[in-house]
Amino acid sequence: MRPLSRISRCAAPVSLGVALAFTGSATADTVEQPIWQPAIYCAALDFTRADLLTGIEADLPEWAGTPDSATKTGRAYLRIAAEALDCPPQDEVTTYLSNARIGIQHRIRVATGFGISPETMVLPIASESELVCELTFAPELLAEMRAHEEHTPPDPICGWAE
Repeated sequence: MRPLSRISRCAAPVSLGVALAFTGSATADTVEQPIWQPAIYCAALDFTRADLLTGIEADLPEWAGTPDSATKTGRAYLRIAAEALDCPPQDEVTTYLSNARIGIQHRIRVATGFGISPETMVLPIASESELVCELTFAPELLAEMRAHEEHTPPDPICGWAE
């Protein structure tokens, strides 16, 4: 299995020294975010978007997607995360995904409390998915992972029973 961490656009080390210089705590250490972390977050965004799109009858821009397209994209990101974690048990990845969705769902509840409808919330979530997720991963990797979702039924992720 090839190491997926080298396929991320953001896999280059980020200097903490530069980031912490503003706080007066400069250090020469560097940090590299494992590729599975943004992949889990992106899967959570797209699965939440799919949930929000289900049942919405409002006219939304085409880029907001459909429940099916958001689910397929979410599964592609989940596949990236699972493979980067070397195909752990499904429950482990599901737990990561559930935890990531908590924060997104909290944002939706807060927005709803301020009178913002789910139809409106689907747009910033779709936009975040486009801006954050599409730019984080190499296009070749996304195309490869999305191709697995085009089969009927989709290829199992890491051989998991789905």
